[in-house]
Amino acid sequence: MHEMVSTDKLDSKRKPTAVKGIVTAFARSDNKGINTYGTSDGKIYVEEKNGRIKELVGHRSRITRLKVNGNQLYSSSYDGKMNLWLYENEKVEPIQLFQSDQSDGWIRYFNINNKKTHLWSGDNNGNLTETLVSVDVMVNRLKAHLLTEEQWDNYIGKSASYKMFINSVKGGEK
Repeated sequence: MHEMVSTDKLDSKRKPTAVKGIVTAFARSDNKGINTYGTSDGKIYVEEKNGRIKELVGHRSRITRLKVNGNQLYSSSYDGKMNLWLYENEKVEPIQLFQSDQSDGWIRYFNINNKKTHLWSGDNNGNLTETLVSVDVMVNRLKAHLLTEEQWDNYIGKSASYKMFINSVKGGEK
């Protein structure tokens, strides 16, 4: 591995022996003290500050980018998927955030906006995709699109009993 420390200094290190295959993506979190390695066969390795290495499996092909944000690791791959990993959990399963619509599409690059609400990805076909990743924003949008009892009666009809999908809080009571 080679890291550009400055324009005059290149720092070379060997990857950990537990990291198998060709490394195609790398990300570090100085706050968490971890290094992450994505490989050509789709595996991801998380090297913790105590030296322990976790192997994450969830992509079928080459990892194109990794990004660490707190206890979250984002990954993209030639398989067209973008995954979220909560790498500090004992059992780590990928949460698929995005799948390219193109059968031949793979994600070249992605980034998260400063508020950490939206994810932007670009694929090899030149498509730019915005994906909402904030649960709070999703809930607020969902609440804004739910029917009130009056709207239910008007659009669905009084013959079907009103269904409340999210408990609303009125006057401090549920």
